Amino acid sequence: MAESSKSVTIHQRVPIQVSLAGFKTFDSARYADIERLKAVKQARIEVGYFETGCCKRLVHAVVKKGMVTKLDLERCKHGVAAPPEFSELVQKAAKQLGLRKAGAKKLPMPVESAFADIEALTIHVWGCISICAFGYCLLCCYDIGVGKPWGMCAIRSTEVGLA
Repeated sequence: MAESSKSVTIHQRVPIQVSLAGFKTFDSARYADIERLKAVKQARIEVGYFETGCCKRLVHAVVKKGMVTKLDLERCKHGVAAPPEFSELVQKAAKQLGLRKAGAKKLPMPVESAFADIEALTIHVWGCISICAFGYCLLCCYDIGVGKPWGMCAIRSTEVGLA
């Protein structure tokens, strides 16, 4: 019997729950030696991670000449490419969650300001949201300044034992 090559796309309205992913700051970032960081030419420091349910998305602060110039977010090993239609969903969710507020923190910024509340800075620079429907969730992270999906999402089940 020959296999069918037919496929269809069904457009159905379903409720989608979107929430912020939790960020955990490392104690080493809370108690960083600011004076040493201000004096260093260049450094890359682990500051914490976004908890996704399937992996920890580690965040590093890149410091150059006393300024935090960038926050790097590690990819999940089993990530999936974010489909293009997610861009609109992510932007709508960010707006409704209040992530695109005027006066949001932007990089570069002095080390002392950045490390005064590294958790708030990370959440203002990177947005990691959980998008759930049908018992499964995608955890997608994006640069809030750009507003486009970062490129990879992690899939997890909301059901116990199916992650």
